Amino acid sequence: HRLHLVSAAMADIASQLDPTHIVLVGDNIYENGAEGDLRTIQHVWYDSFPGAHGSLQRPWHMIQGNHDWRSDPTTQIEFTWSSLNQGGFWNLPGFWYSKRVAANDLTIDFFYVDTLVWTEGFSVLVEVGSRKSMAELKEQQKTWLEKELRESAADWKIVVGHQVMYGDSDHVSEAFGRMSDLNELLQKYEVPIWLNGHSHNQEVVQFKGITYITTGAGCKSKSMEICKEWDAATCNMFLPGPDTKKFFSYYGGFLSLTFLSKGTAELVIYGNSSSSVLFTYRIRNRDHRRWLDVPTPYTFLPKHSCGSINVLSASECCPEGCCRSVPDMHVTQSCTDFCEFSRLRCVSAAGIVRELPHTSLLCGMSELSTELNCSMLLGDIPSQYADLMCHCEPKQNEEES
Repeated sequence: HRLHLVSAAMADIASQLDPTHIVLVGDNIYENGAEGDLRTIQHVWYDSFPGAHGSLQRPWHMIQGNHDWRSDPTTQIEFTWSSLNQGGFWNLPGFWYSKRVAANDLTIDFFYVDTLVWTEGFSVLVEVGSRKSMAELKEQQKTWLEKELRESAADWKIVVGHQVMYGDSDHVSEAFGRMSDLNELLQKYEVPIWLNGHSHNQEVVQFKGITYITTGAGCKSKSMEICKEWDAATCNMFLPGPDTKKFFSYYGGFLSLTFLSKGTAELVIYGNSSSSVLFTYRIRNRDHRRWLDVPTPYTFLPKHSCGSINVLSASECCPEGCCRSVPDMHVTQSCTDFCEFSRLRCVSAAGIVRELPHTSLLCGMSELSTELNCSMLLGDIPSQYADLMCHCEPKQNEEES
């Protein structure tokens, strides 16, 4: 299993580098989060990492991803103070938080952002109860992050989230849509590094002074590279420009960041073994201003509407017709729930056998699998399916609306 190979390789590198801490970028517990059981975290995380390797017995700072939000996300927060948190290595004090660390006579501020809250993911509705509360929670986080970034006097600022800002793989690049305002804050406060998981690959994108790093290859292995060669019609959906992708790997692995000075950090990406160095890259700090006059190329703007109705919590809808989307759902939610949330009706639900790279590539596909019932809960889908695709359309008459 990839997880055990990566865990052993991480332990080897940790014994050599002696890092101040380890960052976990979400989807901490597959498939459906901790499901209210603290012992699940102990079994899945502790037994595989700090419990198995002494060199990994150091602080771990993490955020939560869409799989963690499939069940009660507060369980992973509560584990931070649980007696089951052996050694106190698990650190997740809230949905979002900051942590300052010192290394090589430098100060580094890490800002951990919950991107499911930021994008108002549909699964968040179960936790907060209403559309208004989802919007208010996002605004609280946004206000907090801007204040923290503005007041930080650290030598380096790093923002960590789960969903992809720019990436050439499994999931939509949220910088083009639901996280565009978050990306604007990174630029405004000259953040040099954005770090995310979500897609099960390793990738480096460099654009206008920010290095966007995807490191989601520690466990699952499903991934694909869309733009091996640049084709604007397709690649503008994923990347901000033809020369912005610096590295891509399908294979399992992890990375290290070493802060060498106030101006330079070294990124090293490893494969499944500690001897497998896949990529080394020097990151420049405060490199934004020389890009101010460089225009942003044309970028894909995802569709979020079905007729005149905005489809809430959809990362993207099909460009023609109405909405066919793969929402971030809780195990107690169905496609009927998702469509009704936007005052639409569910036409069909389909199980997705594997993670597909982009909603646009689903458009026009009449069947991904044997059609499932619109009312089927995510937690009840057959085991061969990883997710649900929901097809919504406007209600037929005013009585339904």
